[in-house]
Amino acid sequence: MRIISKLHLYRYFLVLINRNDKMLIVVLLIVALIEAIGALQPEFGESISNVSVAVGRDATFTCHVRHLGGFRVGWLKADTKAIQAIHENVITHNPRVTVSHLDQNTWNLHIKAVSEEDRGGYMCQLNTDPMKSLIGFLDVVIPPDFISEDTSSDVIVPEGSSVRLTCRARGYPEPIVTWRREDGSEIILKDNQGTKTLVSSFRGEVLKLTKISRNEMGSYLCIASNGVPPSVSKRIQLSIHCNVAASMRQFTQSSRLQQQQQQQLHCACLSTLQLRNTNSSTGLDSVDPAWHMLSKPESKS
Repeated sequence: MRIISKLHLYRYFLVLINRNDKMLIVVLLIVALIEAIGALQPEFGESISNVSVAVGRDATFTCHVRHLGGFRVGWLKADTKAIQAIHENVITHNPRVTVSHLDQNTWNLHIKAVSEEDRGGYMCQLNTDPMKSLIGFLDVVIPPDFISEDTSSDVIVPEGSSVRLTCRARGYPEPIVTWRREDGSEIILKDNQGTKTLVSSFRGEVLKLTKISRNEMGSYLCIASNGVPPSVSKRIQLSIHCNVAASMRQFTQSSRLQQQQQQQLHCACLSTLQLRNTNSSTGLDSVDPAWHMLSKPESKS
């Protein structure tokens, strides 16, 4: 910063005092003051705040400048060096970009309806020599959403088999998927040796259930969240076909009634819960699984 030396001012006063010209003294002081102010270089008042907004919302960067004088403020996209605006004039062809200023100290860059492509750094630049600049970063976040083609629908499997329930989600930051049972029951996980582990929730896109039994059927909820509201959830109904043959063998082996009375036994396994899928237009009506034994004495001739 250039400052008029005390020696020069002293010489001005000395000449003026000798001439006894008060008006000239005032004029020279004004000139000296203007030169001193003009010699001040602009500087930033504070750093540019980073901005984080959801896709589709508006974002604003604010650049605070002191002693701007005749210098100009420019805005650039930091990664591509594409000029967004210079002073009050928008340069980019992006119609979503505008500029404004409250006074010579506060300059704003506005981006309407931000998209993922807008993510990155934005530079506030002063045309000093050397050039001065500050950068603020725009983070465009996206709430979670399920990828329907990679997400399971309601499923019916035989008892004792295995099933993989899948929920894949997208968003930014990357969503975390958590599984729970809708009725609050614990999820039964089994390892290769068949050892059971009971958990209230499971984290991961794929929930694998092995050697499933009837008490594992019901509604399973997968919940995707990434800190950007709203979180999303999906209900997947797991229904199980009863193993009729195995159950019949177990029943007939332990039934004294079959041995003592020659009766005809009619057994049926009814297994279906009403299937509901928020992403499907079809459903099956059913009732809770139950064993029904109908006995009818053998007719005598």
